[in-house]
Amino acid sequence: MKKTLSLAVLLAVFLTAGVATAQTTVLNAVTTTTTSSSYSFANSAGVQAHVYSAAGSSASIVLRGGMTSTGPWNTLATISNPSATGECYQGTAYPWISAVDTHSSGTVTVKARSLSTNPGAWAPCVVAQTSTAPVFGVIKYSITNAAVVALGAALTGDITIGTLPAKSRVLMTYVDVTSAETSANALTVSLGTVATGYVDWVVASDAKTAAVYGDIVAERGATNIDGQLYYAAATTIKSHFVKTTTNLSTATAFAADVYVAYQTLP
Repeated sequence: MKKTLSLAVLLAVFLTAGVATAQTTVLNAVTTTTTSSSYSFANSAGVQAHVYSAAGSSASIVLRGGMTSTGPWNTLATISNPSATGECYQGTAYPWISAVDTHSSGTVTVKARSLSTNPGAWAPCVVAQTSTAPVFGVIKYSITNAAVVALGAALTGDITIGTLPAKSRVLMTYVDVTSAETSANALTVSLGTVATGYVDWVVASDAKTAAVYGDIVAERGATNIDGQLYYAAATTIKSHFVKTTTNLSTATAFAADVYVAYQTLP
């Protein structure tokens, strides 16, 4: 008699429960408030569920998990008013999965499948991403002859051009000598971020010739050959001047504009 009673109980359980396959239909096009059967995912690491309604809906679907086919149940996810394309949720597998549709309108279907890996806490399969456009910027700095003279009785000196923002990619670097220096002896100007020569962006170039430097490969520093360097941290930009024989304080008639174009990532 006891054996007969046990078999009857087991039969009753499996009549209201199912075993998960590669894809299990938990609710199939229901149009009224419905509680699904319980489906076993005992051998799964994770579960992924797709909830949708053929023509949209006004309904609340609760995905739930339990240790037995009769509960008690833990709410895994709640989907409100699923659309025709539907919503996907996934998370750690419970031994048993069920769904409850509290229904006003629509034709609701819930399909679930086993996952071989555990995705962790229940959440949407695809998390909405935000897109932020990068910021493009240009640093322009005009170097006057007075600024070079102010470097004093020295053969070398630096002028700070500006600061490149953190997370920036350098797009182009130019030194445009708009007025050639006319005093005795050679004067060169370079541009970069690496002391002491600051030649990593634009190499030492003739300040006695009015020209744009940095617009061809031969005038770019070895680390800036393609004009597309990336800097994770905010970085100081400097122009470096070298005068031969006579000091920088003797510079005459020099003028230049420095341009740095960059893209800062969000």
